[in-house]
Amino acid sequence: MATTIDLRTIGTKTNNPVIGWQNIAKDLVATATSAAPGFPAAAALTYASYEGWMPSSTSGTFEISLSANVNYIGLHFIGTGTATVQYVTGGSTISSGSFTASGAVMILFNINPVTVVRVIVSSFTGYLANIMFGQYTELQRKIYVGHTPINFARNVDRVQGLSESGQFLGHIIRRKTKSTKVEVNNLTAAYYRTVLDPFFEAATQQPHYWSYRREIPQPDGTVDENAQTAWAQVIGNPSVSNAMSNGMMSASWDITAI
Repeated sequence: MATTIDLRTIGTKTNNPVIGWQNIAKDLVATATSAAPGFPAAAALTYASYEGWMPSSTSGTFEISLSANVNYIGLHFIGTGTATVQYVTGGSTISSGSFTASGAVMILFNINPVTVVRVIVSSFTGYLANIMFGQYTELQRKIYVGHTPINFARNVDRVQGLSESGQFLGHIIRRKTKSTKVEVNNLTAAYYRTVLDPFFEAATQQPHYWSYRREIPQPDGTVDENAQTAWAQVIGNPSVSNAMSNGMMSASWDITAI
């Protein structure tokens, strides 16, 4: 399950897409109550998803101390279980509440400075492949019509088997990914220069957390939390153009995720 938990105070929440790419976690020191062989706490600070932190049992606590203004925490879990994220600010511990520890999770908040980030897992079979935190980037405009939420945009590379008589012989799946295109229009030139272009530069070397919409109401009144969030990377080269004579710009880029 991929989801975004929005802990921002009322009046500051928006439904614009959010990108978590600034990352101070990679330069800090992580500790844990326990770690399975080959899965130390430090492995969750890298961008390699084949490694990460795994407790030596099905429960454990992962912790990073810092002193900085951050407003997002991104996590990518391989496996499943239950997790809670806590961050300490001003002597108070704020909790995300329990959520399913599977796939990408993004937590947004706006109370600073943060001195501790803590991840608590239970009944967990798998590992924390990545944790990032810093200041998120919010898109200047919403996107909706024509956009495919990334967790619905499946790409399956498979070999399909059929006999000479047309009988089904099964599939061999070689790779499964998800990918979509992000297109935003009517961007001010100042926004592009100071906010979006630094993300494009960083994306040449690292992944990012992508949160499309925090609230997607369904016909039955429920909120779909599976189309929102991914630990993604930009593929190819972003396209940027001067779109209007008044100086407004347009940008588009492709992202992919596991």
